[in-house]
Amino acid sequence: MTTRCTVRELWQLALPLDTRLLAGVLGLERPVRWVRLGGVLSPIFPTLDDDDLALLDLRAVRASNPTLTPARIVRDLSRLGICALGLLGEVDRAAIGEANRANLPLLHLPDDSDLPHLVRAAQRLLRDRETQCEMQAATLYRRLIEGAAAGESVPTLVGHLARWSGAAITLYDREGNLIGQAGDAAQGTDEYTRALKAGENVIGRLTMASHDAQLGDFGALLLEQGAAALAVALAAEEAVQAAQAGGATGVAAAVRADEADAVIQSIARRHGYPLDQWHWAIVVQREAPDEAGLIGWANRVEEEATALGWQWSHHAGDGSDLLLLLAGHGPWGHPHHTFLGYLRETAPDLTIAAGEPAQRLAGLRETVAQAQDALRLGQRLLGSGQTHLHREMGLYRLLRHLHGSDEAADFVQATLGPLQAYDAEHGSALLVTVETLLAQGGNLSATAKALHLHRNSLAYRLDRIRAIGKVDPSAPADAFALRLALLLAPLVERRGAA
Repeated sequence: MTTRCTVRELWQLALPLDTRLLAGVLGLERPVRWVRLGGVLSPIFPTLDDDDLALLDLRAVRASNPTLTPARIVRDLSRLGICALGLLGEVDRAAIGEANRANLPLLHLPDDSDLPHLVRAAQRLLRDRETQCEMQAATLYRRLIEGAAAGESVPTLVGHLARWSGAAITLYDREGNLIGQAGDAAQGTDEYTRALKAGENVIGRLTMASHDAQLGDFGALLLEQGAAALAVALAAEEAVQAAQAGGATGVAAAVRADEADAVIQSIARRHGYPLDQWHWAIVVQREAPDEAGLIGWANRVEEEATALGWQWSHHAGDGSDLLLLLAGHGPWGHPHHTFLGYLRETAPDLTIAAGEPAQRLAGLRETVAQAQDALRLGQRLLGSGQTHLHREMGLYRLLRHLHGSDEAADFVQATLGPLQAYDAEHGSALLVTVETLLAQGGNLSATAKALHLHRNSLAYRLDRIRAIGKVDPSAPADAFALRLALLLAPLVERRGAA
């Protein structure tokens, strides 16, 4: 025979976490046979049996029949032998008094409760307790994580867990120091403890103290989910403190240090940097390290950025480069061109690289990566002292992940190496001939004209290229391989060049 759920269990497992018990604590261990939803017409509960739990929207009932006061509803329903009553809407003291006299658990539901959904959840609990336990514990975990993401402190989250679980909660750090405590520990007769872990490292300890009948299997599940959520929040707080101790006091510094999302979010809140907007990253570099000079220049150009409607964060790296983050505006447009022009005008000797404007935190990380790629590729392709835009890198935006790749270096060496070596030894121009032929779309006459060669001389060079390089630039497959190798060449280091 299956044991029925009690009112206490249904309160914890099926009703919203913010549901409050207003009266009737002595009736919480009564069994629940079924759950009924009331209407607005008389009778408001056409079918209601002993040990049913009744849910009712007081606002709808009072709008239909103003003479039905909360106290009268509680008194009349308690006489029908129901095990508990859940109400949505304002509950007065008279109704609470009636519930206490009848030892009827009176549950006050949050204003945004969806009563039909709650009935289904409660009925699911009565049929499948294990599944509903897991769903409610997962809801608690999600609410705690959302609170942490919204900037709530760890002690505040401890208070939420105590309220939602109905147990006394205590949280300690890795050294055993008290972080937060909530709930009435004096009522606890049993203690359950769970370690908080970040990876394999124990960073704290969570204790839940409650009556054994209150905790049970669901309490253990709440303890597990609560510990997991608080571990995330505590690890994020510790990471923020470590990042700030290491000098990552702003958003740009945290992004450059590749801090976790929660750390960047926390720092952004503290500095008022809006992560929910569009972001644009610029990396500026000078040949000789001069951190003071770069920061002084950054402070001057910040006024221009503010005048153009951006919010601002910057971080100096090793003294030779500076990361600028600008929040505001939208996709690429006139403000971006104007600001880049201003940067070039005020610092003609600097190398400037910019990513694409992007949205939210994921976009912020991407635009920073693009700016760094544009700086690295632009310097290799065009040199220093220029402005390099990721949007103008063409195919190099697709090939950037091959930078420094051994496979790419092997491919370039196998495709171009023999021609490079022959040119270096004999002072010839076979590789230049290949580049010119590809640039002219394979047109022999145009290639000969561009190289100031007779067609017979060009034909001789092409024969030498086929013999020495084992490639034929006039064959489509070889032409593609040569073109790809020439694109990859600036991205790879020459073997043995040192």
